[in-house]
Amino acid sequence: MKILIFKKNKKKKIINKNNILILIKNIIKQFKQKVFIIIKIVNKKKILKFNLIYRGKNKYTNILSFKNSKFYNFKEYIGDLIIYNKKNICNLNFIHNIIHSILHLFNFKHYSMYEKKQMEILEIEVLNNFGYNNPYYLTN
Repeated sequence: MKILIFKKNKKKKIINKNNILILIKNIIKQFKQKVFIIIKIVNKKKILKFNLIYRGKNKYTNILSFKNSKFYNFKEYIGDLIIYNKKNICNLNFIHNIIHSILHLFNFKHYSMYEKKQMEILEIEVLNNFGYNNPYYLTN
């Protein structure tokens, strides 16, 4: 597996690249495929711009995934992840978003209730492997 991580400001190390790599490797292991993913870490202004241009939504988001960009022609290339670089980045919500986005790169969708449940089951399984609870289970 090859992962490229781009980060403009190298002095400000908010994201722990090793944790992201471990997380992504753990997710990809379950698919038993050799893949190539590009990760771009951006600021709030950039993620807003990407979300507006490519999704038509004028709001912030934590992460965007783009399946098979035209720029790379590798057999193993499955897509790009664009991650908004913020301070409390390694929490349950952030990790859940990365898992969810990678599943989209592997062609998982959630248009129907069946597809949604399949994605949720995989997300919960991977989160459990990292010691996190089910994000869909709400406590009072």
